[in-house]
Amino acid sequence: MASTQGESKKAKLRAVLAGVTVVELPMLDTIRAALGEISDSYLRKLLKESGIPLAPMVEGVVQDNFESLERTLLALTEEYEDPEKRRGTRRLVITAKDHARFAMKRTPDPVKRAEKEEMVLWMLTWLDNPSLFPLWVPLRKKEHGIQPD
Repeated sequence: MASTQGESKKAKLRAVLAGVTVVELPMLDTIRAALGEISDSYLRKLLKESGIPLAPMVEGVVQDNFESLERTLLALTEEYEDPEKRRGTRRLVITAKDHARFAMKRTPDPVKRAEKEEMVLWMLTWLDNPSLFPLWVPLRKKEHGIQPD
């Protein structure tokens, strides 16, 4: 039955997104109203699967790999320049950092744990000084031999 509900939410989302070229933050209220109760993570998953580009504040911080993490943190740096978006932007990064810390503590794999630890450092650096992050991250990648995935 869960897959039927999932398909129903996907169908509803397709209807709401018909003709949309970019999913912007103000649209989330409309999307949530159309889909009913839905977790943030599942909503983000459905939005990514839709193939429609997501505005940085909708996409959030992607931690699939260092390339995605850098791309999304840099996009959020630009959003942070808007004083009206600062609080929401920081909240997104703080939540992502907390999730990365949780994942870091739960994984028995030392390589994955080290990757999450590095990702947490990137987010802490961003939170400490978002405008410095674009200068810091290339240096950090070079120092630690982090290559695009």
